[in-house]
Amino acid sequence: MGEIGMVELRRVEAKLWHCGQLTRQLRAAQSGALASLGIRSHAELRARFSESSVKWSWMIDGKLAGMCGVTGSHLSFTGFIWLALAEAATRHPALTARAARSQIAEIMLTRREIYSVMFTGDTASMRWIEFLKFTEAEHQPDWIPEGAVLMVHERNRA
Repeated sequence: MGEIGMVELRRVEAKLWHCGQLTRQLRAAQSGALASLGIRSHAELRARFSESSVKWSWMIDGKLAGMCGVTGSHLSFTGFIWLALAEAATRHPALTARAARSQIAEIMLTRREIYSVMFTGDTASMRWIEFLKFTEAEHQPDWIPEGAVLMVHERNRA
């Protein structure tokens, strides 16, 4: 890490206090999408954290840059993934994409399919989730809010 231009992303155990810290640094598109639905970012992040069987925080050069996890039981073949990124993480798209691909590959060792709800107005996130080999789910449940879409990643498609 001492070399000029070298950036390090480390995955660490997520801590509850990371939720508050990340909420204050959240990407504007993410916090804006949640706010447009009347959802408080901090409450939503804490809820996903509490529901997750696995959860990690990403540190870029020692600073909190994101959090992610999978809700549901370790025994389930299906899971919902979530990811919240700090604005600073957007300066390292290749680094975060490699980390996300690695984690999805790890998750898919025990899951047949994983889902994520995406806000269609967040074009950067939509491009990113498609890059990660997610596709729009055939069936869109009624609980998906307007302006959002359910995306799926299936083991056979990777």
